[in-house]
Amino acid sequence: MQPQYTKMSKSDQVTDQDIYTLDSVGVVIARQVIPTQDIARINQLLDSYILEKRPGKFPIMDIDNTFFDLMTIPWVMNLCKKMLGPGFRFDHSFGLQQPGQGEGPNLHGGPLSSQGCNYYVSHSDMTRCGRLSVGISLTHQSEKTGGFAYIPGSHKSSFGISGIDVFKTLLNHSFEHDCVCIPTLEPGDVCVFTDGLVHGTSYWKLGTIRRSLYYMYSPGFIAWRPYHEIEKYLKLAKNQLQIDLLRPPFVAEFQEDLLQIASSKWRKDNYGL
Repeated sequence: MQPQYTKMSKSDQVTDQDIYTLDSVGVVIARQVIPTQDIARINQLLDSYILEKRPGKFPIMDIDNTFFDLMTIPWVMNLCKKMLGPGFRFDHSFGLQQPGQGEGPNLHGGPLSSQGCNYYVSHSDMTRCGRLSVGISLTHQSEKTGGFAYIPGSHKSSFGISGIDVFKTLLNHSFEHDCVCIPTLEPGDVCVFTDGLVHGTSYWKLGTIRRSLYYMYSPGFIAWRPYHEIEKYLKLAKNQLQIDLLRPPFVAEFQEDLLQIASSKWRKDNYGL
């Protein structure tokens, strides 16, 4: 039985336990964050959108405003601020379905993968990483079913090997090794992990469909995807937080730079919004 690492408090505030779990394991899970009725509606929307095509990975932000609003879960925002810095930004999102076309079992990520952007560094009481990924479970999974998988603590591994090579060379495409954890996740659970962690998707063992939504956040100076892919969503923003999350990548060297990034004047001068 693999250990389960779970956020115990239902508060939107980030606790020392949350930070310690994320730092030591690479993953922290918050239970029942999204209400059951919202999960049911999201699955209904996806049924209409992707039922016939059955893609493994698919865009979600254009389906309904619900998917845009999930970008700003309060506990996630507070965790991103602590781990990515106050200038953090939303980078991209997608939905994942098993079984699905084009998406097979895999492990990827790992320290210094993706051109070195998956870094994880700590100095005194401050930690910074190159990206946080947030998975929202829409269906049940467990060690018996398969699904999301990861290698605990691998974000701090001293081995210079990518998650892809770990899966291929060290594990021989198997998820049965003791180092691999497949957590139990229920609909509405939120799983946050650093992409320096070796993680991926294990074999799905049921005849039913597994679904998850993923939202990626990065420090303000990093862009994983071309900015034009998310700039178009500015028209959906309802508040300053959503506007700030959709800003382009920018190095905020001084405190006044952060204030300037968030100001409406700066946006109007540069983007005509």
